[in-house]
Amino acid sequence: MTITASTTVAEIAAAAPATIKVFQRYHIDFCCGGRIPLSDACANHGVDTDTLLAALRAAPAAADDPADWHHAPLSDLIAHIQMRYHVPLRAELPRLAGMLEKVVSRHGDRLPEVLIPLRASFESLQR
Repeated sequence: MTITASTTVAEIAAAAPATIKVFQRYHIDFCCGGRIPLSDACANHGVDTDTLLAALRAAPAAADDPADWHHAPLSDLIAHIQMRYHVPLRAELPRLAGMLEKVVSRHGDRLPEVLIPLRASFESLQR
């Protein structure tokens, strides 16, 4: 996806989830209030559009792991998995929990059959 000033905030967040952290850093709503062009969101929050565009375009995408784990010792593979996936996940869980609670509080009454089980699954994962 090409991110431009006319792309809506919600479209950017949906197409490139790594941009969500950028929107959060600038306090820009990417969910319910995200149906506006990026330029409008920048104007509403006093953010330079070019600065935000650069930050969004630089948001990390899922990186490929160039290592060949077929011949590595199992202990190295385990350490790699823990550092690459488990440590960042533990750091992300509180942020994700907050986002989930916000969605449930705003939309749980309209989508209880989806959001309540989602929250239960998330809580299980978090434990």
